[in-house]
Amino acid sequence: MARGENGQNALREGLLKGRFALGVWSALGSAEVAECLSQLGFDWMLIDMEHAPNQLRDVLAQLRAAQAGKTPIIVRPPSNDVVDIKRLMDIGVETIMIPYVETVADAAQAVQSMRYPPDGIRGVALSGTRATSYGLNQNYRHEIAHRSMLIVQIETPKGFENLNSILAVDGVDGVFVGPNDLAANLGFIGDGDRDEVNSAIEIILRKCEAHGKIPGILANSPNLAERFIKMGYRMVSVTSDSGLIVRSAAAVLQDYRSLTSALKIAQ
Repeated sequence: MARGENGQNALREGLLKGRFALGVWSALGSAEVAECLSQLGFDWMLIDMEHAPNQLRDVLAQLRAAQAGKTPIIVRPPSNDVVDIKRLMDIGVETIMIPYVETVADAAQAVQSMRYPPDGIRGVALSGTRATSYGLNQNYRHEIAHRSMLIVQIETPKGFENLNSILAVDGVDGVFVGPNDLAANLGFIGDGDRDEVNSAIEIILRKCEAHGKIPGILANSPNLAERFIKMGYRMVSVTSDSGLIVRSAAAVLQDYRSLTSALKIAQ
């Protein structure tokens, strides 16, 4: 994991200073794909467990494979679960994105799940875990407080309503918007370009700025990415492993269909 000044989380440190970060979503559960993507130069990569068939050992394999590159890794667990977060951190995850955060209590639980007592409720295993280099790093319990990063997702009207109080929770570093879920939960499934959705997206950004938090968002097209970047979002996911494969394969197929058609090959 990339380190910033004084051993801090380099991704968080850069974003809080106003830097921009392009991200890629990885949901295929493939260590080989994670290894490839980690070396391309993206500013961050997310390994998804919420909508992808990733279990803990799958994530572990992808973390190890991604060491081939220098891309900071974020993991999104299936839910805001204390045990899931503990186990992810024990295998070496330092930056976590929590889906469907709706209340101050949700945000506080996520923070506490990432922190050792007395500041949190994370179970203590200071040897035998990958995070502590299997007990060789005796300073891990002190270092992780500076190296961890928590991003919460605001995806529902309730979360949107409680946004100011969620952003005020110490330990919440940023908010990441999933426009599709936000649109669906606002009553506009499949129609993320509604004025109501766009207004919510801009309000989330402005509130993040007011609280000094990192604003992030998913953009599934260059046009959307341009809009969000111009708006002020600093952490933008612009593609995914499955999307890259499907678009590239479709383009290759079309090229060769055109070739065989020009050659009058029966299809």
